[in-house]
Amino acid sequence: MAVKEEPKSDALLLVDYENVQALDLSSIPDGMRVRIFVGSNQTRIPISMVQNAQRLGSRVEWIRCDNAAPNALGFLFRKELITEAAGAVTYAF
Repeated sequence: MAVKEEPKSDALLLVDYENVQALDLSSIPDGMRVRIFVGSNQTRIPISMVQNAQRLGSRVEWIRCDNAAPNALGFLFRKELITEAAGAVTYAF
């Protein structure tokens, strides 16, 4: 998955990693922030993704949902989407 349009400097990409694991962080444009939501049962992230995430520095944030209840990550993701949607150009996957 690649973001094709040029985002504003306050653009934010929210990723539900339980549902979208084919994520190419090397194509994230300058200025875009990324938050990756990871479920409590997800214990392995591909090294290539981690390396690409490190290149983004402080623009990437990993958010771990410690609650193993059904749909817990989805609720956390939606809460973040609602909170951030008012203040930034937000893309959600």
